Amino acid sequence: MTPQPHHSPPVLKLHDWSPRRSLVAVFRHSGSSPGDVAAVRAVVRAYVDTQRRLGARAERIVVDLEDAMRAAGVDGDNATPEERRFAGSVIEWGIEQYYGPPDEGQPPNARDAR
Repeated sequence: MTPQPHHSPPVLKLHDWSPRRSLVAVFRHSGSSPGDVAAVRAVVRAYVDTQRRLGARAERIVVDLEDAMRAAGVDGDNATPEERRFAGSVIEWGIEQYYGPPDEGQPPNARDAR
């Protein structure tokens, strides 16, 4: 038996990493199990934190999230009702992460006035 050469997986260089591609991959491959939802929420929060530190405005981050969900096929004209609910949750998580949770007893849109 001839030994087979060892092939290492390609190394992802930091300059090849794309936060948007990561969002698309997470949205595309997640399910509706509680573990998947928690993982997606964690990724969305990390993305928002990173973009905010880089100076992105909330509106830009929302557009990024919507674009990534469309690219993943979980939002848009062909989305199922469940996918639309998921997309709404993603946007809510992003806004909450950017601005913080709404104050107790105030309507959700009250944070816009902050």
